[in-house]
Amino acid sequence: MKNLAYFFVACALLAAAPAALPQTYEQPEVSKSSAAARAEWKELMHAVAEAVTAQRGCTADESQLTILDAAIFSKHGPSVALIGGCHGNAKQDALIAMRLEAGQPVFVEFRDADGAPVTPELYRRSTATSIDDTQLSPHTKSIATTSDRRNDHGQALGCSARVYVWNSKTNTFNWGSRRTKLANMASCSNRDF
Repeated sequence: MKNLAYFFVACALLAAAPAALPQTYEQPEVSKSSAAARAEWKELMHAVAEAVTAQRGCTADESQLTILDAAIFSKHGPSVALIGGCHGNAKQDALIAMRLEAGQPVFVEFRDADGAPVTPELYRRSTATSIDDTQLSPHTKSIATTSDRRNDHGQALGCSARVYVWNSKTNTFNWGSRRTKLANMASCSNRDF
């Protein structure tokens, strides 16, 4: 019975964990710029569906795809969206990150610490033993992913965060080592490892 109580306390803490993140890494409230970005992306859903179907090998029409988040990354940054609903691939619950280039949707390109192309896992899902999240942060021009794993008894198994920062010179989101370190400290420092 005591273990069950610990499990429920751990679940409650996990549910509250995103609220404990610093403002830079938490989901921003829907602002005027977010509303404008969502409206912009909604108008482009046909082009998004065509790009996703052609390049990601999944069946996607406009009605199946969902804009989970969208933001305009300041005057000099891109309009970015997280898209869900790609079916027919191995990772059906994976998100797709896209940005606008010359008014057309293109896939976000990510780079690792060495500048090599990388494909990070982008998810928003929650189970009894794991929470995965992907957030857009227009204030820091970054995309952050967090992952928290627990065993069946609610004990922490591992926690990690990764932050990719917009680079206007290369039009890519590059690994941000300092921001990743800060995100890991904020996300994982209060875990009971």
